Amino acid sequence: MVTGKGRRGLHEVLEAHGLIERFVVLKSADDGPGKPDPTLLLDAVREAGSSTVRAVMVGDTVFDMGMARRARVSGIAVTWGYHDLALLETERPAAVIGRFEELAEVAGEVMTMPGLAKVPSAESIRRAVRSPIGFGEKE
Repeated sequence: MVTGKGRRGLHEVLEAHGLIERFVVLKSADDGPGKPDPTLLLDAVREAGSSTVRAVMVGDTVFDMGMARRARVSGIAVTWGYHDLALLETERPAAVIGRFEELAEVAGEVMTMPGLAKVPSAESIRRAVRSPIGFGEKE
C-alpha cells in the first residue's frame, strides 16, 4: 500500500479495521516524496519482490494515476473518491471502475493485457480480497 497519509495514521486505520496483516509493504508520506512522484510506488513494488508489470495502482485521484503512469504501473481509477471521471481520465488509467466489487476482475484483466507478464487469475485475486471495503483515500 502506498498512501499520502502519515505512517501513524495509516497504521491506526489498518489496525482499527483488522487489515494490517493483509499488506506486504506499507509506504506512507513519511517514507519519501509525495504523489505523483513514483518513488514510493517503485519502492513498494521492489520490497514486495514484484515488478512493475505485475503490479497495479488503485486510486481515486489524478495524483494516484500520475504516480502509476510515472512508475509504468497499470493504474485502476475508482470513481467513488475525490476526483471525477473526466479528471481521472486525464492521467490515462488502464481501467476505471465504479464499484469495489469490480476490482478483482478488472485487476486480473489489466495484469494480463498483451505485453504484460502472466499473473494469477481474476478468481485467485478475488479470493484474496475477502472484505468488500473501499480503498479510496482522502489526501
